[in-house]
Amino acid sequence: GCEKGWFGKNCKFKCHCRPGVVCLSDGQCPEGQPCDHGYFGPACQYEDLVYQRASPATLEYVRDGNDLTCNTDSHATSVSVTLNASLPVSWFRIHNHKFAYLLSFTVKINNATSCSEEKRFIQGRHEVDVVCCQPILVTQLIIEGDIAPTVCSIYISG
Repeated sequence: GCEKGWFGKNCKFKCHCRPGVVCLSDGQCPEGQPCDHGYFGPACQYEDLVYQRASPATLEYVRDGNDLTCNTDSHATSVSVTLNASLPVSWFRIHNHKFAYLLSFTVKINNATSCSEEKRFIQGRHEVDVVCCQPILVTQLIIEGDIAPTVCSIYISG
C-alpha cells in the first residue's frame, strides 16, 4: 500500500479530496465528496485554472469550486470566465444542473475563435468535458446558449 494521501503505481499520485477526506485506492473521493478547491476531473488530478487564475470579472458562482452554487439569472444567454493572463488550455469542464441543456452551447475563446476540432464528452448527468485537439491560448472563455442559466461551475485545465 501507499503512504496516507498517495495512490497509484509507485504511489506517485497525490490525493486531492477535501481536507480530512481519505481517497479511495484509485484516487477517487468517496461517494458525494468533492475534490479539494483548485482541483477537478478524474481522481482530482487536474489543476483548475479558474480557481487559481480567474479575474474578479468572473462571477463568484463560476469560480468558487462549489457545484451547488449556480447561475441565478434565468434569462442569461452566456457565461464567461476571464483569466488574469493568457494561458494554454487543452480542455475544460462545465457543470450544470439541468441535463436537457448539457449540450446546448457554443464556445467562444477570446471573443472570436473556438478550439480546434472540439470534442465533447458527457460525464454523468451534470458535466460535459470539452476537449480541444490543440491547446489554445485563452484569456476569456464564453459559453453561449440554453445551458447558460443552468451553469454552476466551469473548470479549466492547462
